[in-house]
Amino acid sequence: MSTNTQHVAAVKKYQADVAAAVRWTNPDYTNSGITRERARRVAQARKALAAAIPAKPERKGGDPRESVIAGLAPKTADEIAQIQHAWAKVEKRLDAGQSLHAILTSADRDTLAAILDGISTRPEVLSAGDGGASIVAEVQQVAYDRLLELGDPEATKAHDSVALLDQAEAWSDYIAALAEPGEPSLAVLSALQRADQEGFTEVQSGSPLEGVETQERLRSLDHLVATGSLQVEGV
Repeated sequence: MSTNTQHVAAVKKYQADVAAAVRWTNPDYTNSGITRERARRVAQARKALAAAIPAKPERKGGDPRESVIAGLAPKTADEIAQIQHAWAKVEKRLDAGQSLHAILTSADRDTLAAILDGISTRPEVLSAGDGGASIVAEVQQVAYDRLLELGDPEATKAHDSVALLDQAEAWSDYIAALAEPGEPSLAVLSALQRADQEGFTEVQSGSPLEGVETQERLRSLDHLVATGSLQVEGV
């Protein structure tokens, strides 16, 4: 179960309210009156969901993952000597034909520090079209992932911090998009799925809005409102 239970509950209530709204009927209403009331109830559901949009988090102090990578840089004479020794070993392995990726994904912390410190001096990096910036960035990402595998406390702390921010941002974007006519974009849906797979599954699977008839009714109401053919009052 997702830890974002409040957001999941708000979305599920919205889904149920809209599904009920597009099917609402009353024998005392004319057909046009029923359509108008359905549109009003859909608008009410969206308004209620909009009120539940969580604030987007502020990403203060830069990306903590960058600080983790920077923290591997040698600071003392002994650390510099150790890093240089480790880098010499890495270069021998590279010159012998081993791939950099294979070395990175099996490296210990000291070897990662050596690669990060020395990689920009390699001929294949220096000769890259962008001056090696893209290669260095890729190395930093793989090194960070390897630190997570090793259980490095600083990397784990940074990962958890970024994950919480990504979740909050993804939920804010998703609920904001859902509160508007139409469907959330693929980018918004993908971001939520990456940030909170369990929450994404809870709100997407078995939604009462999934049915073809329900979607057609909702699109029809939205079209009438958007074109001015239907005026919704009291929302």
